[in-house]
Amino acid sequence: MQPRLSLEHRVVMLARAGDLDLVDGARVFSPSEKPAARCLGELLRDFDYMASVEFEAACAGKSAAYRNVLARKLSGAEAKAQKRSEFYDAVQDFRRSDRVLTLLPEAAQATLLALRHELEQVAGRAS
Repeated sequence: MQPRLSLEHRVVMLARAGDLDLVDGARVFSPSEKPAARCLGELLRDFDYMASVEFEAACAGKSAAYRNVLARKLSGAEAKAQKRSEFYDAVQDFRRSDRVLTLLPEAAQATLLALRHELEQVAGRAS
């Protein structure tokens, strides 16, 4: 028997399939998992690379013209899809890596860190 996929892997799978609306309706998550799944789903749904810490750092100290050129470069469908895929991968690995924090706006980082702590507490009680 294969081990059950982690909550974050299941949420990302729904996001990649364009089915985040199933977080509430499907039997993919137990009632106790749904709040965390909703939280991750909202972060995935609201992803905007140009609001991320990484984008802000790339533009720090640069001119408005530089920022606009970089924003135009990243606004194409291929670039958006690549950044979204990077974000999905980082979310799947967010318990072991801080990479996802650089792909979020600073204001969203506390939410994800609190969720990580909550999931670690639940995993600790389960083992």
